[in-house]
Amino acid sequence: AEYRRQVQALEKTRDSLAEELLASVSAGENAGKLELEASHLRRELAMIQSKFYSALELMGERDEQVDELKADLEEARTSYREQVDRLTTELATAKSMAAAS
Repeated sequence: AEYRRQVQALEKTRDSLAEELLASVSAGENAGKLELEASHLRRELAMIQSKFYSALELMGERDEQVDELKADLEEARTSYREQVDRLTTELATAKSMAAAS
């Protein structure tokens, strides 16, 4: 009877260890899958970051071009205003000279 109890206890321990081993193997497989997924996500993140920084650089270049074009436009406006002022003055001078003659 004592041996039977010991055998039953050992069988119970064996079954318990088998369940733990199965759980450990399953957890190991899950860990492998999670590591693979994490590796994939790291690569995807690196690719997205690369695209982000490229887009950021392009936006910076575009902003510089916009600033340069704004400066060019302001310079052209100033030049046209000066020409209009000069022509208006010359026209007024010509009219006053014609009226005096």
